[in-house]
Amino acid sequence: MLGWILSRTLEAERLGILKEALDSLTPRQALVVRLFFYERLGLSEIADFLGISRWTVVNLKRNAIANLRKFILNNNL
Repeated sequence: MLGWILSRTLEAERLGILKEALDSLTPRQALVVRLFFYERLGLSEIADFLGISRWTVVNLKRNAIANLRKFILNNNL
């Protein structure tokens, strides 16, 4: 029972950290991350949907991932 409680607590903490990290992104970065990872759209689909170039989507996604890593590392998470 204690193991289950600890597991749930850690999961809740991880989700909170992820939410904070996602909130630290620019609106465009957050949108690209959501469309790519949660909605499972491809880079070209995202570009068409947002009316921007595929390379802009690539750069937004790359910078978002770098910012997420930096946020997590800077907050000792």
